[in-house]
Amino acid sequence: MDDVSGALAVADRLRSPDINLDVSCKLCQHHSETTCHVLFGCRAAEDMLRCANIPNPSSGFSTMLEENLSFMLDLIEKRAISEDTRLAIPWLLWNI
Repeated sequence: MDDVSGALAVADRLRSPDINLDVSCKLCQHHSETTCHVLFGCRAAEDMLRCANIPNPSSGFSTMLEENLSFMLDLIEKRAISEDTRLAIPWLLWNI
């Protein structure tokens, strides 16, 4: 999953010693804009997942991207969750 962590052009990935870039999240202004934050920790992402009835992990989403993606992929396989919800997971992550 290392390839995924650098796939999105979030502020944390774009900054460099030569570029003075504000790394705060452009949606919430409260946290650093990392891939994990944008997909799982930002209020906008939380709201979207909640509206789609996507359950959260029992202890909440982690700060580890791989753990969160693994959780979401596991949800897709759970028959206890409606098929519509399971099919929405990849599209939601893509659109956040």
